[in-house]
Amino acid sequence: MSEKRSFLLQKQNDAGKLNQSKLLKAEENARLLVTLQKKKKEVEQLRLQYKLLQAEQSAANKRIDALKQKLAEKARCKEAPRVHPINPPCLETDACLRQTAIAYLKARKQGNASALSRHFAPDCNYQYANNREVPNEMVMNNIRELWEKWPQRSYRLLKVAYRDNHVELIYIYKYADQRNHSIQGYAKEKWETNSAGQIIHWREELHPGTSPAESAGYRLVPLNIK
Repeated sequence: MSEKRSFLLQKQNDAGKLNQSKLLKAEENARLLVTLQKKKKEVEQLRLQYKLLQAEQSAANKRIDALKQKLAEKARCKEAPRVHPINPPCLETDACLRQTAIAYLKARKQGNASALSRHFAPDCNYQYANNREVPNEMVMNNIRELWEKWPQRSYRLLKVAYRDNHVELIYIYKYADQRNHSIQGYAKEKWETNSAGQIIHWREELHPGTSPAESAGYRLVPLNIK
């Protein structure tokens, strides 16, 4: 009986030790699992940081490429030959623009569509086309409507002023229809011209009672030059 009891006690002790060993292993496995999960999170954070760094590097490379392109463009601009400005301020330009203004108003007065059309470029940003760029013919159609409404027209040129390719005409106009109903006032036309002197951008301001002034910084053309 004593031996059997000793055997059973030994078995109990062995079983207790085994259970304790299992518990220790379970706890160790749990700690290892927690550690593994932390490591996974750290690896994921490192992966995200790496992606962010890659994105930042890509953006930085794009900015560097853009700066290089701008520097190259500036270098090309420095190397490119200088282009002569349109309408350099001088007596020759004064005389040319004065004659252009006179011919322009003469064509408007006489209803000479062929002559007037040559003052406009093939395409022109035109005020009465909702400030859009339209073909020359559409500009002339609008002017023809004015001529039909007011068959009698007279103009008196007051000022011509310019700065580079920006030209201003200031004049008195008087219109009459077939019933002799008339209107008159002051007009200020504002042009932008191309290198050939044709109008590419046209606007006008109408002033019923007071003559407008030329824009600040514009060169005023003497109207008595030949």
